[in-house]
Amino acid sequence: MSDADRAAKLAATLDFERDAYTRIRALSSEQLEAARAGDTERLERLLAEKGALVEKLEANADAEARAGWSELRDALPAETRAQLEQRIEEVASLLAAIVKLEDEARDELVNKRGAALEGLERLATARRVNRAYGDAGSPPPPGAQMTDQRG
Repeated sequence: MSDADRAAKLAATLDFERDAYTRIRALSSEQLEAARAGDTERLERLLAEKGALVEKLEANADAEARAGWSELRDALPAETRAQLEQRIEEVASLLAAIVKLEDEARDELVNKRGAALEGLERLATARRVNRAYGDAGSPPPPGAQMTDQRG
């Protein structure tokens, strides 16, 4: 395979990845919004769509096209090399943005989970207190007597 053919194959691979990662970045942004809103149904839909895109990326991964980039880079004309390097930078930038959005969404979900657990713990404590002390606002059951020291 000629250097020009290898460069074209790498360009096609990078273009495919750029398009897929652009969509994943958009979905990750929506995922962060859904996490902030506590919209679990939307989160599930977004995760499923992202999962399908990742599967496509894996199915279309072309390790051969990436192999030998350092050797190929030196053999290419400057213009072709610059175009490929720009594509590589675009893909790397998209991946960095996705990682940032994913981290933010994860942190949001962890915080919401923590807040929900705290609420459940307060509820459990309140129930234990109510069981221990009874409902102080209700009258005593029929037949119950309270006496003081004098009888």
